[in-house]
Amino acid sequence: MSHINDMNDMKREVKKTATKAKYMAKEVAEDVKDDLEGAMNIMESKKDELVNMYEQKKFAHDIKKQMKNEMK
Repeated sequence: MSHINDMNDMKREVKKTATKAKYMAKEVAEDVKDDLEGAMNIMESKKDELVNMYEQKKFAHDIKKQMKNEMK
């Protein structure tokens, strides 16, 4: 009888451990998702900043070119 009780105790422990592992994995996945969303937001912001800088430089270049052509 004691072997059966030991087996049942082991089953309960394994089940409890598996449940804890499941919740921990879920929490880690949520943390990773949040971190990736934050990283994506930062990259999107940086992309917008770089596009804006490019447009400003292009505009300045076009104005310079236009002024040069008008000076001819």
